[in-house]
Amino acid sequence: MKKNILFLATVILFISCEKYAEPVAIITPSTGKATVQFFNAAVGTGKNLVYIDTKLLNKTLLNTNTVLPTNTMGYEVISGSHDLAVRDTTAGSLQSFLGFIHNFEANSSYTTFMYNNFSAIKQLTIKNNFVFPSDTVSLLRFANFLYNTTPLTGVDVYSVKKASNIFTNVAQNTVTDYIPYVSIASDTFRIFQTGTSTLITSSPASATSFNGFSTTFKRASSIVLSGMSTGTKTLSGFAQR
Repeated sequence: MKKNILFLATVILFISCEKYAEPVAIITPSTGKATVQFFNAAVGTGKNLVYIDTKLLNKTLLNTNTVLPTNTMGYEVISGSHDLAVRDTTAGSLQSFLGFIHNFEANSSYTTFMYNNFSAIKQLTIKNNFVFPSDTVSLLRFANFLYNTTPLTGVDVYSVKKASNIFTNVAQNTVTDYIPYVSIASDTFRIFQTGTSTLITSSPASATSFNGFSTTFKRASSIVLSGMSTGTKTLSGFAQR
């Protein structure tokens, strides 16, 4: 049924400025260290600086729907427990301060997702488990950080190339495990309310279709749904390996 309605949704936009691009370098943690990257899915936030143990990590500001670092797949940190902080640099900003502690395991990769909205930012830090079934595939996962003041139902992620769902009932504010994904192939993803043929759309028109996604073999990537459930939504893609 979904296959028959995909091209009727004329309000679907491309990803606009949020095109998928793989970072230029893969970072393998040094012995006794870990790597961590940051993705900002929090609504209404911008101009953020990130600190670990009071040490500034970034000169490039972490705005909404962007990832840091921009040219590698993670900042290298010594394994163990660390204090992390994210704050807006804008004078008079109403954005809440985000501070948390996380224990990083040696020789591991992590992604910290910021989500919710500017007045009550939250975070979810996930260890990235890279298990490739063969040398000819990549890995893909989906993160649902669509914001609403009340809980939302889950979403399904439909692959046009496979003509089927590749993720089902992804709950709000969660990240799926990685699944094997065919390398090189170009695909389009569409987001539906779980168990239905209802595209997640709103007025104004929303980015609920990710067109032209592809990745190379032995890379791991995330697709992130963010924005307001009753307003503009964005699909973003970035790599972890």
